[in-house]
Amino acid sequence: MDATRITTRTSVWLILAAVFVWRLFYAAVVPLDLVPDEAYYWHWSQHLDWGYYSKPPMIAWMIGLSTFLFGDSELGVRLPAVLLSTLGLWWVYLLGRSMYNERVGLFAMLLCLATPGAVVMGLLMTIDAPFLFFWTVSLYACWHLLQEEKTTFWTWGLAVLATGLGLLSKQTMVAIFPVVGCYLWGSWAVEYWNRQPAASQLLRKLISPGVWFWGVFSLAFLTPVLVWNSQHEWITFQHTSSHFESQAVSIVKRLSFSGEFLLGQMGVGAPVTFIAFVMVSWRAIRNWRSLKPQERFLLSGSTIPLLAIFGLSLTQRVNPNWPAPFYIAGYVLTAAWFDNQFEQSFASSWFPTMRSRGFRRCLTWGLAVAAIVYAVPFVIGPLNLAGTSVDPTPRLRGWSDLAGKLQSFYEPGMFVMAASNRNEASELAFYLPDHPPSYRWNPNGNIISQYDIWGIPDGIAGRDGVIVSYADQQLTDSLTNQFAFLEGPQRLQIDLGHGRSRNYDIWIGRHFTTKEDQ
Repeated sequence: MDATRITTRTSVWLILAAVFVWRLFYAAVVPLDLVPDEAYYWHWSQHLDWGYYSKPPMIAWMIGLSTFLFGDSELGVRLPAVLLSTLGLWWVYLLGRSMYNERVGLFAMLLCLATPGAVVMGLLMTIDAPFLFFWTVSLYACWHLLQEEKTTFWTWGLAVLATGLGLLSKQTMVAIFPVVGCYLWGSWAVEYWNRQPAASQLLRKLISPGVWFWGVFSLAFLTPVLVWNSQHEWITFQHTSSHFESQAVSIVKRLSFSGEFLLGQMGVGAPVTFIAFVMVSWRAIRNWRSLKPQERFLLSGSTIPLLAIFGLSLTQRVNPNWPAPFYIAGYVLTAAWFDNQFEQSFASSWFPTMRSRGFRRCLTWGLAVAAIVYAVPFVIGPLNLAGTSVDPTPRLRGWSDLAGKLQSFYEPGMFVMAASNRNEASELAFYLPDHPPSYRWNPNGNIISQYDIWGIPDGIAGRDGVIVSYADQQLTDSLTNQFAFLEGPQRLQIDLGHGRSRNYDIWIGRHFTTKEDQ
């Protein structure tokens, strides 16, 4: 092992150690409550199962393990995100190194690190934390699986394990199969057209048992999830399909969706780095026939699916985090270009200049934007920006205040009934002392959250409850009739700054009755 390789690998480990310590410290001191999704998934972790309303079970399992070991605190919930996001950078480095060299691996890792999206993913424990980690490992393992002339058990096993656990993390993991298929088919078509010997090798790989068994055994991880869904009217599939129900909208609205999508991607991925990735992708796509296998694989895992999502944005609003996994391969591709790994034919009159300075500029601007994102929770108060249009934190503030103010109404042994939203049900379950039973009242009977699957247990019959509703919200008769009598309402206002607030009516319900008691 040469000295340069040792130095680079040592640098990588030192960077990762520093990043982990920083993220751990930041998660411990940042003045932000759990975002509603985090509290919602924490509540799932109190009811471990093989499936849930909207997502596979991995998020609940990880939060359950972390809080079991470290307690039901904000840091206990977020610790897996800190660990997974940092370990994921190591696998980005390994991917770049295995495809090209140590420098490309380091460059790719730094490009992924220096983004606003990495700041968020390194703090919030949402489904993207485990999903992006397993996606990165799966990319690495699949690349090796596709390059080996004879499949080894360890490579195949790593690919199956990473893909299977990714499928248990988020439905988007299924995209790894078309990524691999696009690479194999696209590469075979080019080599066949050019009448190259590699065409027969690609065809053998395409039909090889190792690749197909990888897919079959990976999908087998979903067996318990499918069984759970079959027992719950396939509710997860119904929820997922609702994300792709396009509506009849005007061309102006469609263009606004796409513009919003592009601006969101520049914000998530750091503007300068995103622009560099777009330019490199454009050059690489135009030269598909002369690309090396590495570039074809990376394009199949980045630019091509991103183009598909951009097409989707022309029909509906797309969440900014949906394309997140495709930037991993995209930044490896960009790093390889910065390291002069592409053919000289890709160059143009302005590309060499941009290439020589590009990586440093991407890293500098990316770190600067990331630093701003890190600082936001600490400066919005002193700068009097809380609650303004430039404040991105309202969804992460006010929940512990709500629980604190609600304690003047709350009596030991009570339960919480949210007549408002699942957000209040999960946040109050987390922030109220002793984590009381918390439910959401749904008068329509439609299943729109995990609370509707759990339902209201008969075990709370005869107990008193705190009812939380939006201000001036009329309680339905179906709810009020569940109690012998109600006390209230009392108004609670949670100030978020600059006249922005959450307003609730609080009721005390005495002696909850079940249908059998009525």
